[in-house]
Amino acid sequence: MAQVVRIGRHFISEDHAPFIIAEAGVNHNEQPELALGLIRAAAEAGAHSIKFQTYSADRLAIKNSPVYWDVPGAEKVATQYELFSKLDGLPPETYHEMMRLAKEEGIEMFSSPFSEQDADFLAELDVPAFKIASPDITHHPLLRHVARKGKPIILSTGISTLGEIEEAIQVIEGEGNTEIVLLHCTSTYPTPYTDSNLRMIGTMQMAFPKYPVGLSDHTYGLPAPIAASALGAKAIEKHFTLDKNMSDSPDHTFGVDPIEL
Repeated sequence: MAQVVRIGRHFISEDHAPFIIAEAGVNHNEQPELALGLIRAAAEAGAHSIKFQTYSADRLAIKNSPVYWDVPGAEKVATQYELFSKLDGLPPETYHEMMRLAKEEGIEMFSSPFSEQDADFLAELDVPAFKIASPDITHHPLLRHVARKGKPIILSTGISTLGEIEEAIQVIEGEGNTEIVLLHCTSTYPTPYTDSNLRMIGTMQMAFPKYPVGLSDHTYGLPAPIAASALGAKAIEKHFTLDKNMSDSPDHTFGVDPIEL
């Protein structure tokens, strides 16, 4: 049986309902009031947590990096860098205000760091957990740095092999951290239902029985996360927006809105 992982006031285990993560990402569009609105709406909708993404475009992408998403209605940009540079400017003081609001609303707030500097900043905020995005599952220096913070780590596994997942776990455990949650993920934006491969949840449960397994979902709508729950997923991460018609971030269009959440 997988071990129990505690994030704030909530437990991720065989004996608890799936831990729901509203993935706000950068759907704040660099607007502090929108970031705060996302927290309020996620809490009101009943999510256990809300997650953002914390990065600097200059540290994340080279200037001519091609885009990897094909989302109808999303803003068209020439490169990853062009988009990321539009969405990485939320002021540090806003993060502190967001954390205060999350505590008031009774929802756990954390984020995905994309560099050691980002992880250090989030640690100063005293986030209850860290999320590692799929592209960084082989970024062992970042994994070690985050593991040393002593907080639970939620690890997305898109594109990776079982061997790469095992290596990532060993790197984290090597720093004395065994608070790990694994998320099956298909790194297609958006993901067609036919490519969801939800049976991978069971495969991961058998391969890594020590740790809870869940789903990081990029499909439209609700069928995939509901099916994942029926297949035993212990955490569900779903992109979240206040309005699917917003521009800037491509994640608005395939996120769930507050009613769906």
